[in-house]
Amino acid sequence: EPEKSTKVFVGGIDKSSTKEDIIAAFQPKGNVVDVYLPVDRETQEPKGFAFVNFDDSNVAETLCSEGKIFIGSKECDVKRANNKNESRGGGRGGFRGGRGFGGGGF
Repeated sequence: EPEKSTKVFVGGIDKSSTKEDIIAAFQPKGNVVDVYLPVDRETQEPKGFAFVNFDDSNVAETLCSEGKIFIGSKECDVKRANNKNESRGGGRGGFRGGRGFGGGGF
């Protein structure tokens, strides 16, 4: 039984959206504890995704099952945020694909 996460990943956020916009979109669903809105180090532009943390894992579960939320006028994707302990196997798919095995002729 994986522990229930209180954090969701939000993708497809408009670059003009602020933390306040994100909080305003999610606050009616549940109590927002924290919003992490990563920005590009060089351009300082938002990367177009965020992590939103709630005080209740049931809120996160419900949002993930709905899968979409409007932030401003833009429909954004809501997914379960990968916890660090879930990152083994699956996910980014780096290891499958077998580059460099066999046939290289070196």
